[in-house]
Parts: sequence; structure tokens; C-alpha cells
Amino acid sequence: MSIPAGTRLGRYEIISLIGAGGMGEVYRAFDAELKRTVALKFLPAEVAADPKRLDRFEREALTASALNHPNILTVFDICQTDDGRRFFATEFIDGVTLREHMKARRLKLGEVLDVAAQVAGALVEAHGHGIIHRDIKPENVMVRRDGYLKVLDFGLAKLTGNPAGGVDTEAATRALVVTDAGAVMGTVSYMSPEQSRGEDVHSPTDVWSLGVVLYEMLTGHLPFRGKSASHTIVAIQDEEPPPLSAYVPDAPEALQEVISDVLSKDPEARLTAKQMLTKLQRLKRRLDGGGSLDHSVVPNISTASGEVSGRGTISQQGTTAGGARATAATVTGAGQTLTTATGEQARTGGRRKRLALVAALSVVVLACAGFGLFKFLGGRRSSSSPPVAPLQQMKFMRVPVSGEVGQSYISPDGRFIARVVREKSKDSLRLRQVEGTAEREIVPPADAYFMGVTFSHDGNNLYYVMGETGRSFRRLYRLSILGGDPQKLVDDVDSGVTLSPDGRRLAFMRHLPKTRESTLVVANEDGTGEQVIATRQAPAAFGDPAWSPDGQLLAHATYSKDDEGEYVVIETTALADRATKPVSPSRWRWLNSLNWLPEGAGLVVAGKPRSAPEDDRGQIWYIPFSAGEAQKITNDANNYYGLTLTTDARTALVLQSDFASNVWVAPAGDFARARQITNSNSEINEVCWTADGRIIYSGRTTGRQQDLWVINADGTGNRQLTFSNDLHEYAPGLSPDGRHVVFMTNRENLRTIWRMGVDGGAAKELVRNVDQRADPHVSPDSQWVYYNSRDETGSTAFWKVPFDGGQPVKVRERTSCRLSPDGKWFVCSHRDLVPDAPLKLLVVPSAGGDPVRTFDPPKDAIALPPYWSPDGQAFDFIADRDGIANVWRLPLTGGREQKLTDWPTASPLYAFAWSRDGRTLALTRDMQKSDLVLIQNFR
Repeated sequence: MSIPAGTRLGRYEIISLIGAGGMGEVYRAFDAELKRTVALKFLPAEVAADPKRLDRFEREALTASALNHPNILTVFDICQTDDGRRFFATEFIDGVTLREHMKARRLKLGEVLDVAAQVAGALVEAHGHGIIHRDIKPENVMVRRDGYLKVLDFGLAKLTGNPAGGVDTEAATRALVVTDAGAVMGTVSYMSPEQSRGEDVHSPTDVWSLGVVLYEMLTGHLPFRGKSASHTIVAIQDEEPPPLSAYVPDAPEALQEVISDVLSKDPEARLTAKQMLTKLQRLKRRLDGGGSLDHSVVPNISTASGEVSGRGTISQQGTTAGGARATAATVTGAGQTLTTATGEQARTGGRRKRLALVAALSVVVLACAGFGLFKFLGGRRSSSSPPVAPLQQMKFMRVPVSGEVGQSYISPDGRFIARVVREKSKDSLRLRQVEGTAEREIVPPADAYFMGVTFSHDGNNLYYVMGETGRSFRRLYRLSILGGDPQKLVDDVDSGVTLSPDGRRLAFMRHLPKTRESTLVVANEDGTGEQVIATRQAPAAFGDPAWSPDGQLLAHATYSKDDEGEYVVIETTALADRATKPVSPSRWRWLNSLNWLPEGAGLVVAGKPRSAPEDDRGQIWYIPFSAGEAQKITNDANNYYGLTLTTDARTALVLQSDFASNVWVAPAGDFARARQITNSNSEINEVCWTADGRIIYSGRTTGRQQDLWVINADGTGNRQLTFSNDLHEYAPGLSPDGRHVVFMTNRENLRTIWRMGVDGGAAKELVRNVDQRADPHVSPDSQWVYYNSRDETGSTAFWKVPFDGGQPVKVRERTSCRLSPDGKWFVCSHRDLVPDAPLKLLVVPSAGGDPVRTFDPPKDAIALPPYWSPDGQAFDFIADRDGIANVWRLPLTGGREQKLTDWPTASPLYAFAWSRDGRTLALTRDMQKSDLVLIQNFR
């Protein structure tokens, strides 16, 4: 019996019935406590009364409820009525099923890729928690009006591993899959071969099902068809799908490769969800760059939820063309919310739907018995939940900008964006309205760089810190947004500034090279009246401060180091008594952009925890002020950094980036003859040449780990040398005799230097607890390994360790160096310990003694000290000039720099190495895309 409109169930008021069938009743309701519309699902009485089903799915539902992802339907509340009827509340989806979305209009290729990528992102999250969906199909994906997708029905999910309590969670599938009339767990047309055989299934099953959905969106046809469910199963197990070109002649070849990789009969050969996501995102970026490919690709989308056969349809339970249609019938008012089976699908698929509800609702047994009512907000709600909006309520919008996307800042009222623009190796500062596209240059281009930009509280002025390229001395300026000349306020400022709540004071960080101290400084708004309120001694140092809303505290990042390496923590320093306290126990690999929430409950940052793998991307986090653990707000494959908030924290501005890199080989560095020899969708870093002309490189080409690989110069014979199992092994360097490779690794949670045979055997640790960029390289006689790492004082020093291991020896203090090919010289980057001392390059005898030559560092060099040329008569380095990175050479005898490569595009160069004969250049090129993203409804 349905529940009348207006009925109150605790905090929920029924609005209307939006679906009823074998899966139970679904109502639209209003949450009086949190003032939002929700959907209430009621478990059918006959299913709820089965204790074995409840017990079996209870453990799975508890784990599934932990999923918190923008593309997964969120459970808000679980409870029961006074008369014992069990129900749970989910977010209300204002949209239609993907099936109806496909019926309503032809999808462009870019839209298809976006849909598949969002579903893949949801699977990445679920598989990371050991949860398999097992029923990915268009009916279980909702498309919101804003284009955002939600994957439904994780109630069928199965935890990977052994079934708890001896319960065989696949028994239903094995019993039902052999009958045409029976309901199967997982719709036949979208089932993987192993699932159709009734075997135990794992995450590759979901990838297969998504591949079927992708194929259907692209072609309007299912890849495997039959006149009955049994015939369809035979096709799934034994046949290959028609190629995309059979339906879409101009389908990109790369897309066919994705389809082939995800529809492999062998589960082990399929892409993972993460790999599929990466490939889809990469292909989408390529298509966006060449808009002519973004065309409608679906010639005839099916109007049924079953298989497509020409112009007729076959239901997923085996009905012939023209038979009963399976539709989704929950549309009411503003749009459809949740999907309910009707007609033939309801009769044959009812059990599957009921099991889905049981899985989610079974939590009510424990929830109501022990606690009465769970409260949720964007997932599970508790006193420590972030005081920001649920992720699914936030609206992400890309801000179209010209030029390179760099540091950007939103004004307190959310009306303006100030952003740093780099063009032709010069930085400028521009101002634009959030609602417009036109920009106004307020600081002209210069050979300079910006360390931070801060709006005054009234939004009328900008404070910015700027330094000249190649110098460490920086000044703080104030400038009206209306224009005019900037006013110099403070010299020697080493961070962005933060303003007190009343706008009368400002704070910043200053580094003192002579005493090796980092200080927090407070001054008046015009720069007068400086006071040092906190000091740290190297290797500790402060980051950018953020003034608390009550004016009593300065929050700041504090950089430090322990036996596991460098890390960052967040602390506060009280202005009254100068006491410093930690905000959270969390330690970070990096973080930036500290932002207080208006009420002072905590901070929002962009960063990456120390506990995360090195290849994880930075996300947006909430840091409770009550010394709680950091809580993740975003959770996707993008890299977030440079977050700023409006005063009310309702709008955020953030940079979002993604990239991949590959190895290129160029004879004599000639771009016209260069060719790409790897095909990575991830990150490839350093390269070196073997004595027989092969290339060793470090890269994250599979999974999360970073390993060493070797490849022939023509791109053949690519082979993995190390197998680090979620560790990171990088920075390879070859011994001159060609027999060994030295490299960096983070084994045992310490950065260490190892050596191994050139073909991957006989690995041995040489020295541990070194800096991340130690740059190990071998002496010409293969007796020593040289590297750069900090000493006991926290200063960078140049070291050597015996090639067979032993006690490290400090070679030079306060310098980073590289040994020449003949072993006679060091080239070192050095800065004297005096204020505003410029960086210099020194050429020093390796046997000891004073420098024989001193150089100014090359302009815009990306990494120093530079590399030696193969003949030892010059220095080679990467420099970004006129917005394009190339390899340059500086003669050892002085003179003009020579451009060795002439790449025409702005793709970054990360690393390079010359072959042993000095004739061929190998290098890694990054293909990076950065977007400026506005997040609305952040609070």
C-alpha cells in the first residue's frame, strides 16, 4: 500500500510516489532537517523478511556505503518506520537514465567519451575499495541535467576475496544463468564471458560491461547479439564483435584499440578501470584539440533497454524483436529520479532488483537497533564531516582563458580573477571578471616571477610579491585594480602575504640565508612596523601564512625532515603569546593555498598526503581545526593546486591539470627527424643510454609504481628491468664501463641509491636517506658514485660513496655538482651566504682547489647544475624561452649559448641524454593540460 503525500516519516515528508514494482516503492520526499529533496526506497516485505539475504548482503552494504565519489549515488540515511517498514534515503537525481539519454538525441564522440570516463571514474573508486558492481548497463547510469553522471545499484556489488561466513555470493548467478526465463544477476547483454559461465568474478567484469556500453553508445548496436539469452551468451563467449568501422567508418583507431582491450575474452588481458579512464581522458583531450572529430557518431540509438538488431529490438531476457520493451518508469514532475523496472523486465528481473535493495537496506538492522538513526551529509555525516557542500552538489566549471594557465586568484566577493600569465618567458598580471572573458593587463610582462597575489578584503587592491628572474630577492607591492603605478611596500619577502581580518596588518615569510632561519613576520598594511613572531632553523622552514577569521592566529605550512625524508605539517602560531601548535597530525608530501573557512572551523587546502603513493595527484582537502585527520573533498584523477576561496567560501577557484610523457629520439637533436619511441599514457622521467645504444628510462607505465625500463632506440624491445610493487625507482645513470645502472628508489620508506646490472640483476643498496633529486652518477673509473644530498646542517652538499657501498664522503659543502666525463672537473651551482647573493656556476678541479671559472647561470635554465656535453667542453641544459622549451649549450670557454634543438611546440621537456657517440639525443616530453576551474556551491 502506497504512502499518501504529506506523510511524515521522522524528518522526511513524502511528496509523491515515483516508482513501484518488484524492487519496492520509491518516493520523492523532503528532508526537513537539511532542507533538500531526497528519494526514499522501501524494501519489499517478502525480501526484508528473509534473514539469510539480509545477513548475506549486510557486510557488502556496509562496505559499499563507504563509497564517496561524485559519480556514485550517495546514501544519506538508513532507518525504518514506526510499523517496522525499512527504507533508506538517497540523493534525488534530477535527470534521466543513460538509456533515455541515448534515445533522446545522437551523442557526439566527445560526449560518449565523457560519459564512459565518468563511469570509469566511479569504478576506479569502487574497485579501490574491493567492490564490484556486476551490473553496469545504461539503466544503472543516470544523467543529470548538468551532464553529470551517477552510477546506481551498487546493491549487487560483491566484495573481492573469499565470501564472508562461507556464503557463496555467486550461487544465484550460477543457478540462473543457464535458464532463458530466469532473472540473471547482471543483464545478459552486458555480462562478461566469465560472468556468463557462472564463474567467480572480479573487477575486469565491470570493465567488460562498461566496454559494451561504450560500444553501444558509439554504434547504436550491442557487440554481442542473439535471438535468446542463451544465444547471446554463446556470442559473448565465442564470437568477436564487429569492428567500430562497420558502423562508424571514421571512428578513431585509438578508440578501436580501447574497445579491443576492454572486450578481451581473457580477464587478465583487459585494461583496469584506471587504465581505461586514463585512455579515455587522453583520447578526449586529443579530440578536443582537433574539433572536427567531435561529430555525432551514433547512427541509430536503440529505443529499448535490450539488444539492438537492425531496426528491431530484443529484450534482455530473450524476447524476440518487437517483443516486450523494458523501460524505466520513474519520471515525474521536473524529471526522473530513480529507475524502476516495468513490463517484462519487472517480471523477469524483479529478483535482481529486490536483491539490490536488500544489499543497501540491510544496514538498517544494525543501524536502527544500535543507534536509532544514521545521519548522512554527502556520504556519512558526523560531527567531524567537512563543513562544505557534498561533492555532488558542487558545480565545476572550466574558466576559458588565453595563454598558459598559471597561478590564479579569486576576489573576496567572487567577481574578479587575478592571474599570472607567462608568455615568451615573461610573466605579467592580468585581471578579469568571473562572468566575462575580457582581460586587462595590470602588471606588464617582465623578466620576473610572482610568488603570490592577494586581494584586499574590499577587493579594491592587489598585493603581490615579485622577483627578478635569476635572483632570489623579492619585493611586496600594492596596486589598485583600477590601475596606476604599484606601490613598493616591503623588501625581501619570500611568500605570498595574508591580511588580518580588519585589513590593517599583513603577514609573510622571510628566509635569512646568513643564519639559515625562516621567520614569520607581521607588519602594518603599508609595510612599516615589522615584528618577527616565529622562527625556524634549517632544515625546517615556513610556507605561506593564512590569518584566522578571528584575527588571533596565523596558520602556516611548516617544512621539515625526518628519517623517512621531507614532509609538511600545518601549524598555527598565536599572535598574543607566539605559541605554535599543530592543527592536524597529518603529514604531507606537499600542500599549498591554505584557506580558512569563515567560521574558523578549519582550513581547506590543495595537497597530497605523505602516505599517498608518489604518483597520486593532489586533491582538495579539509583540515579540521580540532586536531582531526585531514578529510578528502575531491577524489579523481586530476591534479589540483593553487586553491583560493571567496570570503563566504561559497565559490572556489583552483588549477586542475593532467599530463603524460614519452621518450623521443632525435638524431643531432633535429626535430624534423625526431620520433616518439614509447606510447605511455602516464609519466616517464629520466633517460640514459647503454653502451650498446639502448635507452634506459624511468616511468609509471603500468599501475601506480615507477620502474626502470629498457628500450631499443627504434622503439622495439621495450622491457621492464625493475618490479617495485608500488615503490618508485627512478633517476637511472649508467656506469662508464656499461655494466651497471645506478638509480634512486624509496624502498623501506627511505630514498636510497642502488646499483644493479644493466639487464636488471644483482641489485645492491649503496647509500640510504638521501634527497629526492640526488642525481646519482658514476665516476669514469667506475669506483665512485657521486650524488647531491643535504648534510647535517640542512644545506645541500656534494657526496660520493664507493661503488660497492660503504661510508659516504662529503666532497663539497653548500653546492650541487656534476662530475665531468673525464672525471677532472665538477660544475657546481653555488650561492654565497649574503643577502641577495646571485646564483653562480663554478668549475672546480675534482682533485680539490679553488674554482677555475665562474659563470652566470643560463637564463631560464630548468635544472641546475647543467649537464656536461659528451666531449666535456660545454654545458647542456633545458631552457624555456619564448614559451618553448629546448636544449641549449654553453661553451666551457664562454661565449654565446647555442640552441641544440628547435622544437616548434610548447610541450615541456623534462629530461634528456646524449648517446655515447654524442650523435643522438633522447629526451622526455610532457604533454600537459591545465585548466582553470571555478567550483560553485562549495559551501
